[in-house]
Amino acid sequence: MCSNDGKLSHLLYERCGTVRYMAPEVGLELGHSLPADVYSFGILLWEICSLKKPYARIESTSDFYRIVFKKGARPKLSKEWSSNLKDIMTNCWLPTANNRPTMHEVKSKIHAHAREVADSGNSGSSGNNNNVRRSSLFRKFYPCLGPCPASTSSRTSR
Repeated sequence: MCSNDGKLSHLLYERCGTVRYMAPEVGLELGHSLPADVYSFGILLWEICSLKKPYARIESTSDFYRIVFKKGARPKLSKEWSSNLKDIMTNCWLPTANNRPTMHEVKSKIHAHAREVADSGNSGSSGNNNNVRRSSLFRKFYPCLGPCPASTSSRTSR
């Protein structure tokens, strides 16, 4: 359970989920709550952006336990991704559950990043915006991060 601010209050201790997306506190059976879901979301976001399986080279549960849960390994971030996108992911993966953002904070940061990507596509400026424009996940999906206007829909009514 969590308090109104989304941080830890009452913990669950049952180990559940897929190890590849499991927060360390879940895998180590230290007790977990909503911040474990934020961790899992960060891993999933990395997978969506990279189009790769997270921790693909780790084959056994015991290696995963040692490398990820104990030593704190995380997926490698692409140089092509904007610093904002990388910050969202790495904050979701923070080792201390209470230091991770809430999902509401993550949503706000993703929405702000999507707006930045949309705006940078129109600005024609250079520099750090190149990485923002290369963040193709957000260029492709930006319209649906907020209300999707009917005029942008490619589907017709039947």
